[in-house]
This record gives sequence, C-alpha cells and structure tokens, in this order.
Amino acid sequence: MDVFREPGNTLLRPFSEEVPELKESDVLDITHESLIRNWENLGQWAKEEFDSYTISLDFAQQLNRWIASNKSGDFLLSIGPLTYFESWINRVKPNAAWAARYLKGDLDKTQKLEKAARIQDNASEFIKRSGRKHFMTRAVLRYGPGRIAAVFGVLILLTLSSFAVRNYLQRQNATVLKNLSKTTVELAADPKIVLRNKIILVCEHLRLSGVTLTQVLKGVNDPIERLNVAIGIATNLVYQGRTGPKREILQSFAAADSLLDAYPPSENNPRRISRVL
Repeated sequence: MDVFREPGNTLLRPFSEEVPELKESDVLDITHESLIRNWENLGQWAKEEFDSYTISLDFAQQLNRWIASNKSGDFLLSIGPLTYFESWINRVKPNAAWAARYLKGDLDKTQKLEKAARIQDNASEFIKRSGRKHFMTRAVLRYGPGRIAAVFGVLILLTLSSFAVRNYLQRQNATVLKNLSKTTVELAADPKIVLRNKIILVCEHLRLSGVTLTQVLKGVNDPIERLNVAIGIATNLVYQGRTGPKREILQSFAAADSLLDAYPPSENNPRRISRVL
C-alpha cells in the first residue's frame, strides 16, 4: 500500500507524508479514478453490490405492500418470486447492518440498526408465510412413484396463478382431468402418506373443482381415517381462506359431524375410543 501513497502517486489517502507508518487499524481511501477502473475485483464487487441493492428494492416494495394490507395472505409472494428472493437471501445473507446502510432519513446509526432489525423480522415472516402458502407444491413431489411425481409437477405449474389454472382446466380433455382426480382420491385414501400433506393436496383440488368432497371421503375405507380427512379438509380450508370457499367448508364440517354420530366412542371398545378422540 505504501507504494500508492508516495508523493507523485497519491492513489491512496492518507499520503505517506501525512501518516508515515500505517497501522492495521488504519482505513485507506481511494483517491484516483483510474485505480477503481482497473481494479477488476473491485468492479465485480461493486456490480454484485449494485445487483443486491436493486433486488432489495424490489423485495422491499412487495414486503411493504404486504405490510400495508395488514399482512393479508392475498399479498404473499407467488412461487416464482418466492424462489427468486429465497435464492438471493441464501446467497447474499443480507443482515440488519447491511440494510441499515441504505435507510434514508435523519436517523443516527443506532436508530437505523433498530429500524433495519424490524424490517428483517417482517421480511423473515413474509418469506416463511409465503413458503407455507406453497407447501403443497413443494412437498408433494417427495411422495409417490415417478408417475405421480410427474402428475404433481404439472399441478405445481398450474397453481402458479388461479387464472392460469382455470384456463388450463378449460383446455384439457376429460381423460387428463379424470386421471388427475383419480390420483388425488387414491392418495387421500393411502394410510402411508402423512395426513397433513394429502389434506393440502385435496383442498387444492377442491378449489379447482377437480374433485368433490364426496369422491374423496367415499374413497377412504377406514371410517376413523375418513373422519380425520373430513376434519382435516375443513381445518385447512378455514386456515387458508377463513370463510371461503364457504360451500366446501360447510360440507366438510357436516360430513365430520355425520361420521362422529355414526361412530360414537364406546367404553366396550377402548381402541375405538382412542382413535375417535
């Protein structure tokens, strides 16, 4: 570094006549544009920083829109932007100190760090809730043989937007829809698949009108498992849509009530008491 501080060079400040000996804690400033222009690593770092800053502005815009909507599920990220921003976060790992550098306003360093930390908390919640929204599209590929995985791959593409789904379903022939519905019913009846995962899949098809609640419950032979499926569907629909879709929610609750009436717990059958409870 001393070579670039000597009289006649003065590419770095402080100059050698100002500070003859450098210490490890000294900070050097670049004073000449040519050094910046010819420093390839610095140019790459600057480009990466600019790219990260640009992505952070896009992410902040969508985050602020979600916060302004009172954190409504309607403003969560779709799966494409979610994957993109997750990849950026995992690669860059932006923290509060980095975010504070770009905060505007008359705030001191401590205030900026506190504000950046709050932004980080909201961002983390935003990403996690967006991820849960697309849990089915990501998790369902882990189950079943290759043929089922291929069918689910098509389904994942369809669920990117409700508009695309409606258009797709309108264009498909009856054979494809019938096979897709049949696969959903079979998975709902499969005791080897975790209840939560198949419930999410069934609810997605109920919204798309690809299968009916009656078809799903009829395909489950075990009465207690049928009860679990009915309650699980109702719970998941309420969790994701609050009061809608109203018809499917009411149907699933009515089916659960009917099944509970048909299989009351009996003191003479401890195993049934356990399963019903």
